[in-house]
Amino acid sequence: MPTVNLAEGARTGSRLATFGPYVPAATARGDVVFQATASSGASLVVEARGGEHRERVRASDLGLAAIVSHPDLSDDGETLAFYAATADGGVGAYVLTRGGSVTRLSWPDDALFAVGPLGPTVNARGDVAFRARLASGD
Repeated sequence: MPTVNLAEGARTGSRLATFGPYVPAATARGDVVFQATASSGASLVVEARGGEHRERVRASDLGLAAIVSHPDLSDDGETLAFYAATADGGVGAYVLTRGGSVTRLSWPDDALFAVGPLGPTVNARGDVAFRARLASGD
């Protein structure tokens, strides 16, 4: 049987109150991203890399209400995708680059009316895919 090495990416306590309910995602090099709620109540995407963890997204800093899916990260760590609830009750698909630019990939008034129910995926090149419902209902 192969040997499995487990490493703790983060734990609840004074900084992080809860994880989930969404599953974490891992890159080929072992970096992990996950949705969490800070002890302050802030909705976050956290990245665990090499025994360290840091916030990649704080929903309120982007004018968003909450992270509402698992996040996914490209293998090079440059592209991060997630769904988030907006202040008006909508849900959008978003992509964040390591450089800090954020792009909303879906808008209620576009043909891509609603996203989900399953979270986005990011391939090794940083291409983002997600499920969406069209305004037509398809």
